[in-house]
Amino acid sequence: MKNIVASHRIERDVLLNRTFVPRQGLADAVQSMSGSLIKVVIGPRRAGKSVFALQMLSAACGTDFAYINFDDERLMSPVNLDEMLTAVILDFQRL
Repeated sequence: MKNIVASHRIERDVLLNRTFVPRQGLADAVQSMSGSLIKVVIGPRRAGKSVFALQMLSAACGTDFAYINFDDERLMSPVNLDEMLTAVILDFQRL
C-alpha cells in the first residue's frame, strides 16, 4: 500500500505541473474551502471534475493534500481502508 500511495503522490505532482484550461468558478471554489462542510464536485463524464478538484485543492492547500486514484487497477480488489489511511499518513510524515 505504501508503494501505491507514493506513486499516487507522484501522479498528483505530475498532474499539477501540467497546463490546463483555467476553470470558471475556481476562485469561488477555493474561497469555499475555508468552510467545514464537505465539498463535492459533480458533472458529466469527461467534464474535468478531477482537474477542477486538483486545481482547487492546489490553490487552497499547495501540495499538502492526499491524492488517491481509485481507477488504479491495484486498488480494484477489496482494499483495507485503514491500511490505506495509515500509508497516507506515513507518506505525509515522510515529507
